[in-house]
This record gives sequence, structure tokens and C-alpha cells, in this order.
Amino acid sequence: MNKLPIVLLAGKPSERDELMEYADVDYKALIEFNNKTSIMYVLEAIARSDIATQILIAGIPRDLVSLPDGIDPAIVEFLEIEGKNYEKIYQGGMRLLEITEEKPEIFTGNIKHALYMPTDIPLLRDDIIHRFLDDCGDMDADFYYSVIPEDIAKEKAPDFDWGYMKVRDASLSAGSLVLLNLEALKSKFDLVVFLTENRKSFIKGVFFRSPILFFKLVFGRIKLAEVEKLMTKTFGIESRLVISEDVEIGMDLDRPQDLDYMKSKLESN
Repeated sequence: MNKLPIVLLAGKPSERDELMEYADVDYKALIEFNNKTSIMYVLEAIARSDIATQILIAGIPRDLVSLPDGIDPAIVEFLEIEGKNYEKIYQGGMRLLEITEEKPEIFTGNIKHALYMPTDIPLLRDDIIHRFLDDCGDMDADFYYSVIPEDIAKEKAPDFDWGYMKVRDASLSAGSLVLLNLEALKSKFDLVVFLTENRKSFIKGVFFRSPILFFKLVFGRIKLAEVEKLMTKTFGIESRLVISEDVEIGMDLDRPQDLDYMKSKLESN
């Protein structure tokens, strides 16, 4: 498996939302389970996966984060920027390309992809990271977006409050793992904005750009293969959906009930 750089999104909104008030934190990354922060769970999964050549943590100040055993501090950099998530995604990618000038070894071969993930998915594991990257194959596309089929979500986590995007041959929930070609990202700031603002309803967001195709989507006349073609056409870069059975990548902290659900899971383990 190719090793690659990782961008962790760990910012905060301009104001505390309902979840942050409930948890009494300024950063979702700092919500604790079993006296361990959410970002620590994610970093431990990354450490066990042994795939990171560079880790860029965007948003949260470095003095609020401790690194777990297994992660070399020399490969970690904090990008302390505020603002929208799309700014962190884009600036994080551009910073990695800058680092490449001094450390070209953070990319293997001709692949210039980076793995993006949030820090509020504490159920993440190393084997889940490996499966996602395996499903991305030889990374010949520029943009990989993870989704979870409804039947898998309901089977594995029936008590979690899922949201779905429906297409003709599937009903899907958004995942939190994204793989991006950073060279392609340079000229695709619009993709980053779109991805950030439509993450929970990404497929529907794509179809909003084409009213006729959106009409077909509503009436169940669009297949998954057509979604990928439309993504590629819309963004001007090769795009793929990664169908995952790992429900944990779609279980992020958005609402108080999400926190309660994950607390019960992590405490029971």
C-alpha cells in the first residue's frame, strides 16, 4: 500500500453550535470519551495504520493537542487558520505541496494524493483506513468520495440517526474520508467549496447543477455510474465514489445525540 500525507480538519465554527454547548468545548476535536479526546482516537488510528508520511492538522492550536505514541512529531505540522472548512482543505493541500519541495518523499511514485479526514470520527480504526485506500485502487482518479449503502448502515448501526442520498440503484449516506490529487486541487477551489457546503448531501448537490438530471434523480432514474460521470463532468477532474461497508466513517459528531451514541459505544468497549 502506498504511504501518503494526511490532512486532519480540526477547526471550530465562529460560534458554538448546539453540540459544542452540550459538550462544553470550543473544538469538536476536544470532545472526550473515556478521558481521551476525539482527535486522539483519530491520531491513534493513523499511527496504527502506518500510512502517514506527513500529517497536517488544520485549525486547532498545537498547544491543545498531544500526539500519541507511534507518531513522529517531525512529520506533524499545525496549520493554525480559522474560517470555513473549505479554506482549511485548500490551504492544507497547498501547504503540503510546499512541503514537497523540501521533502519530496512524502509522496510515493507519481501519486500526489492526500487523505483528508475530520477529527470528530472517534470510531475510526486503522483497518478502516486501509480498506478505504485499497478501494481507491491505483489512484488513477483525482477525487475519491466515500459513501455507505443504506442497508449496511441500518444493519451495522441501526440506532444511529442516518441521513441518506437516494439514487436509482442505491440509497447512500455520506462518509468522512476523501482522497484528493493535490495537483488537481490547485485549480479546483470551487470543488472544495462545493464539497464542504454539500458534504451531507453531496450527490444531490451535484445534481442541483443540472436541473434535468436532478429531476431524474428525484424520480429514481439515475444510476451510480451516472453519478460518477456527472461528478467528473461537473468538476473537470476524474471522480469516483468509494462504496464502503465501514459505517464508522459516516458517524461524525454533529449533534448531541451523536455524542451520546458514540460515548455509549466507546465506553462499552
